[in-house]
Amino acid sequence: MRLLERLPESFDSANAEQAQAYLSTLRDVWRDVSTAVSRNSWIIVALLTVYELAGRGTISTITIGPVAIAHLKYLRVFVPTIVSYLLYEQILLVERWMESEATHRYLMRMLSPKIQEEGFDILLVPRLPALSNLVQNRSALAETRSRNIRGMAQYVLALFMLLLVPLFDAVALIELARDIGLESVVYWINVVLTAALVVLSMVVLVLWLIEERLVW
Repeated sequence: MRLLERLPESFDSANAEQAQAYLSTLRDVWRDVSTAVSRNSWIIVALLTVYELAGRGTISTITIGPVAIAHLKYLRVFVPTIVSYLLYEQILLVERWMESEATHRYLMRMLSPKIQEEGFDILLVPRLPALSNLVQNRSALAETRSRNIRGMAQYVLALFMLLLVPLFDAVALIELARDIGLESVVYWINVVLTAALVVLSMVVLVLWLIEERLVW
């Protein structure tokens, strides 16, 4: 059963005090999810940057706290796999973010219908995740031309972020094949893991989009 179908089953029989208590807890958890999405986005960007700089020989060592990591040129082989795992985790987090947003909107409509109708519930959304714009105003009264443009930009940016990792993986694995050779067992292990994680990410995302239909 879809989330939007389960919400009335769960909350229509609850009293206002119970719904308000859940809404407060939901906002705290939603804020944590938003922070995690931001963190993963910047980690992915940092890994792509380090991969490129290490490949060009611009940097050879990075320091994380008391630990210094050297020989980055050879450690680059693991970057596509790590980034692909982060993509999978990011998709799970975004799905939870959207489900939290849908639940928040339903509870606001139940507890404060006028506020939700006028679109002021959007001001209660946690800080937007870095490099994305997941929030979407569903109020017809608050709809404007600029909001529609921002909504279109939201989908374009989301598509770009979704395609960035698979494109990086393809280019990186081709480069690594030239650098370390196709005879490397480590290289092929990373190829298999990277491909499996990307496929898993896309399958999970497509199934969620079809099943929940929260995006359109």
